[in-house]
Amino acid sequence: LYFALTGQHPFPCKSGLGKMALIAQLSELHAKAERPSVAELRPDVPVEFDRLIRQMLAVAPSYRGKVSDLREQLR
Repeated sequence: LYFALTGQHPFPCKSGLGKMALIAQLSELHAKAERPSVAELRPDVPVEFDRLIRQMLAVAPSYRGKVSDLREQLR
């Protein structure tokens, strides 16, 4: 959803990296970087939807919520 709304990856990496270096960099960004906000790039996106996308990008699966709960929030 983040990419679909912004045209950018939520955790951009340096180009020209080898496969293993890219995976390592993505893992580190995903674990340590602040969750990006869609609203910063797309002010027309409702705050609630931005919050939901940030929740779905959480590091810990338990913070992402259940699929059924996410489905309800999207309605």
